[in-house]
Amino acid sequence: MGLFRTPDQSNPYLPPIGEAGGPPTMLGRTSADETPGNWRIEMRYLPILHRGHAFLALVGPDGDEKQLHGRSQSINTGKIVSMGMDNAKLVSPADNDKDCWMTRNTIPIGRVATGSRAEMEAIWARGKQAADEVNRRNLDYKADDLSYELGGNGGQIQNSNAFNYTIGKAMGLDLTGAVQSAGLNRVFPGWGRDLLDPAYKPYVTPPDRSPNFPP
Repeated sequence: MGLFRTPDQSNPYLPPIGEAGGPPTMLGRTSADETPGNWRIEMRYLPILHRGHAFLALVGPDGDEKQLHGRSQSINTGKIVSMGMDNAKLVSPADNDKDCWMTRNTIPIGRVATGSRAEMEAIWARGKQAADEVNRRNLDYKADDLSYELGGNGGQIQNSNAFNYTIGKAMGLDLTGAVQSAGLNRVFPGWGRDLLDPAYKPYVTPPDRSPNFPP
């Protein structure tokens, strides 16, 4: 944790890092951008009672950052809601970068990668592509499950933490190691579910659940 790691490039839906014609960078380069360790990817979480919402942030040497979140979206209004209930969708909003308000309210878990700007942006691009793939799969959202609260594995939780775990795998980052090192093993319902694993069986909201969303 905290060191640059070469991501696993076996994911069939993501192009290899360094491939010609890869994604453009966010801004123009400077010599400082290429200094190893100047850029980093951090894992953080927003506490929600005794649980938490995990997410990633790409941070530059000047403190500017981008964030990647899984969120719940009302199927009634199309709006992002704070706590999705049954019949919500799990999405990564296009305006994730504007979610930096969470920076004031969140707790750091640890740095999961450091390196030059080019290295960190290449990893980040893989995460964005994985997020786009999650969106294309039109997954239902399930925040928690009674079995998890009773000490079990959580049934079919399909939430922001499952999203975070999924993009971490696509990026080749050891997010589970960061969670364990911080002593937060049971804080994130949904952790350990790879939503893009070909063997993963998505949770589908039962048809008898009526939608009920906060305003």
